[in-house]
Amino acid sequence: MKRTILIAAILATLIPVGSARAADIIRYVDKDGTVKTAMVDVVTKDDLENFSARVRVAGRKRTLRIPANQVIELWRGDADSVNQWSKSLAKGRRLMGAKQYATVGTNPGAEEVFTKVAYSVEKGTPGQEKAEECYPWQNKYALFYLIQTRYLLGREGKPDKLKEALADIEQFRKRSDTRSGKKVEWEVPGPEGSKIKAKIHGWGETRLLPLVTLYEARIQAALGDRSAAVAIFDKLIDDAKKKQWGSTLLATAIQEKTAVEADGQDSEKAESLFRASGNVLNNLSKNAKDPFGKAVLRRAANEAFLKGADLLFASATAGKVSYDVPLNRYTQLREGEGRRDQALYFGAQSGIGACLTEKSQGEAAYNVLLEVVTRGGDYPRQMAQSLYYISRAAPLYADEIEKTGGKADFLREEAPRWAADLKECYPTSEWAAKLK
Repeated sequence: MKRTILIAAILATLIPVGSARAADIIRYVDKDGTVKTAMVDVVTKDDLENFSARVRVAGRKRTLRIPANQVIELWRGDADSVNQWSKSLAKGRRLMGAKQYATVGTNPGAEEVFTKVAYSVEKGTPGQEKAEECYPWQNKYALFYLIQTRYLLGREGKPDKLKEALADIEQFRKRSDTRSGKKVEWEVPGPEGSKIKAKIHGWGETRLLPLVTLYEARIQAALGDRSAAVAIFDKLIDDAKKKQWGSTLLATAIQEKTAVEADGQDSEKAESLFRASGNVLNNLSKNAKDPFGKAVLRRAANEAFLKGADLLFASATAGKVSYDVPLNRYTQLREGEGRRDQALYFGAQSGIGACLTEKSQGEAAYNVLLEVVTRGGDYPRQMAQSLYYISRAAPLYADEIEKTGGKADFLREEAPRWAADLKECYPTSEWAAKLK
């Protein structure tokens, strides 16, 4: 379950889903290291090494030429296009964004939409109806999205979809391992719903291939084959370093490999794995040449460190270790890298406050948590945890004041207000569910 939660969090940053857009959209890293977004009119090159397109930025047209590893996300599919397949890609992404993966009754799901595009007749295939033709890139992106969709269906309790996704990955590789433009045999729709073999174009080495490999590792992990998943992650990480496939992919692969290895381990062993992973990512960050890459890898390192500390806290909650163990680790993180990273700082501060509350140190816990709930609004998970614990720390602090003869009615009045804020602002969080 811990692995699933972590991978789901990572997935949210990588899967290109959402409402259908009026044009293809790209997010990329510019030469100055800033992240930019543009509307794409025409993609002219999209392979493993280079990307180029005619784009629109702030209403102005320009030609974009960048290394492929500077593409963060490219959403293909235009809801307003006259091309039916581009419309279908946009529709499928919209359905993914709404989590409508499977067809229900007469309402098609993303899987059905992408399947139709991915396995439709490609433009230029001899002897087929021109009305059914779609461009090679439409086949390619539809198959990529189909792999994602079937993976998500598999995570929802449909293991057969994971196996179908592996078959899709094999097909994707077959076309990607063939020189661009060279003919390859492909199964396409025939008359009256039949399937026929046809010769269609290979894609060559596509920029999507490393991402497809990432999904292969995820699928093997979801199927319970940990050794296969780790082996795929290891090769992907090695290739990403050698071939410079980008910091986002590299960081994600390292994080997810660690999650797979840590799954089922005792908390101290799991924490040591995340700490080691954080050290690896931190070293990669120091050696990265571009500012964006440095930031991505450093952030991933800090997330790994914090995840390990959170596992120690969970172990303390289960009564397996003293709360001093996670408290010491959270303090190390806050006083170290936390001084340079706000997300890590507030994560560690929230953990410190939680530990102090569990140790019944009301005043210390209250003061630490108060900083998070008043300044940490950009970090929802930490805010939710801190609101929960400050609602518990306030009456503890009140008890301490009253034992010395002071008055602390205001603290007792504050506690239910903090709890109410938690329910109102983060109603679906695990911390809101803990409120009595």
